Amino acid sequence: MHYEFEGWLGDDLIESTPAFIVSSYLEYELKKSEFTDFKLEKCLVTMSDEWYELYPNKELPSFTRFIPLGTIEVEGENFNHWSGHHFCLSSKGELVVTQKAMDFLKRFSIKHCDITSLTQA
Repeated sequence: MHYEFEGWLGDDLIESTPAFIVSSYLEYELKKSEFTDFKLEKCLVTMSDEWYELYPNKELPSFTRFIPLGTIEVEGENFNHWSGHHFCLSSKGELVVTQKAMDFLKRFSIKHCDITSLTQA
């Protein structure tokens, strides 16, 4: 996967439907956590010419691809065929997490990433 930044608002979890990347800080904490239902893969991260014009001195942390291993179907407020995982990817490419996973993610900057919380689990 190749992700090119044009700007960055500081989030540790970035959505580029249907893919997600996490900062090195969130990656480290995920690896230390009890969660096991995700996969982390290297990805190529670059900055656009626009990035260098807008942020000539801004440091960007390293990022890793985050792949939820669970699956779920979301239809409005209803969930179907949940695989039982804390981190799920819907058939529409949405990140759906359990309340336990959401509580974990709230410790990080996730202001600009759409995450659906699985409230029925």
